[in-house]
Amino acid sequence: VAAGNAAMAHLPGRSKEFSFTAMPHRALLISLGLVCLLLGSFFLFLTSARHIAGEIYYGAAVRAYGKQEMQKSFDSFTKALQWYDDDEYSRVYALAFIDFILRDARDGKKDPAVVQTGFQNAIALAQRATVLNPKERENWLALGGVYERLIGIASGAETAALEAYKKMEALEPGNPLAYLAQGRTALSAAQAIRSAIAASEGKEGADQKAIDEAKKRMDALVSQAREQLQKAQEKKGNLEAVYLLNAQLEEFLGDRKKAIEQTISARQLNPGNLDSLLTLGLLYYDDGQYENARVAFENIVKAAPEHQTGLFYLTL
Repeated sequence: VAAGNAAMAHLPGRSKEFSFTAMPHRALLISLGLVCLLLGSFFLFLTSARHIAGEIYYGAAVRAYGKQEMQKSFDSFTKALQWYDDDEYSRVYALAFIDFILRDARDGKKDPAVVQTGFQNAIALAQRATVLNPKERENWLALGGVYERLIGIASGAETAALEAYKKMEALEPGNPLAYLAQGRTALSAAQAIRSAIAASEGKEGADQKAIDEAKKRMDALVSQAREQLQKAQEKKGNLEAVYLLNAQLEEFLGDRKKAIEQTISARQLNPGNLDSLLTLGLLYYDDGQYENARVAFENIVKAAPEHQTGLFYLTL
């Protein structure tokens, strides 16, 4: 009988009795595996819950900003980032915040020290987005946008903006937006330098050497602007924007005829753009083409009867 039982123990289909206590090392490994699985599931759930909470606050922030409920918007942006540190939240918050601070700075509603802190906070938010996701082109575009808005206000802003847009270009060499942004930044910097030169020249004790250096820098920026806008045009990007920026560049250089030509080219691509029509009307007016200017302003008022600038120029 004993021999029969022993033989049956090895027959196919017979299961062996399993005991944790009989194999403590295996029991430990299985227990650790279960614990890791449970912890992983918990952290996955926690991350998903935090992301959902971040999305809820982010959506509330964007809606409040659209309604110009600024404090509510910024509080919601802050809570969104507290719940989930996301690059999109950070870059959108940065752009919204810098525009808000600049409005207050122009209106003189804020103490200069508060405004300066606001600038620093906006920069930090945009930089944070690039740290969280350095391969996202929108993050570099936002960082460049924050710095670009500070040209003429903060020293070195144009250099920092151009560096950010260069990072975007490195990520997407074929994207015309990177070249357009660099051209726009270079032109804005040149305009700011010209304004500073005009404010310095003629003053008693003006540093002529510094003025001459500023003029050289301005000329270099103009060349850079033209080069980048040419690249943007070659990449077949937003040609309307390229034409309009070229119009600004030609006006800056004093060639109003070419500026008018560039604006007309932009108008042909998007006839419904009232901003470009206004630009064309102003160029005509400054060039002494008053009849063409009148037609442009009349068309503006037809499309937008409450357009203040159009109405103003029609009274002249």
